[in-house]
Amino acid sequence: MNLKAKPVFYFVAVVAVFVSFGDILLLWNANAMVSGSNLPTPPDFTLVLGHYLGVLGIGFYGVGYVILALKLPSPSSLRQRILLLSGIAVGILGPVVHGLTTMTIVQSKLTGTVMSDPTSGILQSGALVLPLWIGILIVFVISSIACAASMPKRWMAVSNPLTLVIIIVVISMLVPGWTNFGAPASFNLAQIPFFALVAPRAVAS
Repeated sequence: MNLKAKPVFYFVAVVAVFVSFGDILLLWNANAMVSGSNLPTPPDFTLVLGHYLGVLGIGFYGVGYVILALKLPSPSSLRQRILLLSGIAVGILGPVVHGLTTMTIVQSKLTGTVMSDPTSGILQSGALVLPLWIGILIVFVISSIACAASMPKRWMAVSNPLTLVIIIVVISMLVPGWTNFGAPASFNLAQIPFFALVAPRAVAS
């Protein structure tokens, strides 16, 4: 395979920055509906922008994971086949979940729903959102485990996407006012350091 992987990983990391920004915009809208929130009401265009940044960008994560699986040593091994297939699933399910989450927020705004927190509010108001969130969570965990098992060095294995998500969630819980932003956006935020720092060092070119 002649494709140079590192430029692709850096591109995916940049995409993840924009997707994470889109996630923050959606969460701004959701958090503004939380009971007792002091956040200003976001303009309507933030929902549209946040929606399209995620729907158009998350699929590139799948591209990144597929190339990582193909460029690592022993690409035909079972763990790397699992990484490849789960990476494709992340790239497919991710935009769907993001889009449905946007639609749920729109519905909540139209009905004047007041939430206790954005995550529970979104899950309670969308019949399709919860099973899809569970589905992508399972796929994400599987891909992270396969990724960790495929890495050539221990520090790379430890720095898998799931570990990065946990670190981001813990940090967000320690920063006042950031929990309802950092924790829900952790999946996208974790892709930035992973594809910018970890994945490029795991392959030869």
